[in-house]
Amino acid sequence: MEGIFCKEQKKTGKHHFHHQRKALQESCRRLRNEKYKFAISQDFLKRYIRIVNPIQAHSNEEYSQEKEVYIARKLPFQSESANRLMCNLDEIIKKTYHKEGRRNQHRHQIHIRNPPTTYFLKAPKGLPIYFYDVCWFDEKLPSQQTNLADVGTIAFLRDATKSL
Repeated sequence: MEGIFCKEQKKTGKHHFHHQRKALQESCRRLRNEKYKFAISQDFLKRYIRIVNPIQAHSNEEYSQEKEVYIARKLPFQSESANRLMCNLDEIIKKTYHKEGRRNQHRHQIHIRNPPTTYFLKAPKGLPIYFYDVCWFDEKLPSQQTNLADVGTIAFLRDATKSL
């Protein structure tokens, strides 16, 4: 209790923010596990499984009281192709569960045009270069670029809607 009081004295609302952040991390981990297990069970290509595996590659969600849905937050380092891949994967999971007659445990989330940026700004390492947003990637130093991206692999088709 004393620790909570000290946190709140330093910065008002820090304890609540800390708990909210932990809940988002847990939600993101569950989302990653669901997508990863689905990709493995459906025999997706290894290049897609490699993209789905890191937790940092998934957007986190924020509950909207007015709309009563979860809004997917934007990852500043994720390219449009990678974002399209994740949305396609969500749709495939929904369709597969519906065909099999299984109940979809996935939260009802919406993707809006200009979503808020995520709290977690750490980019995953070792993913194909086209996973990263071009403008974001170009701002990095050359040494950071080589440590961050796998330049030798390509994961997406030219038309991102046809990936998966």
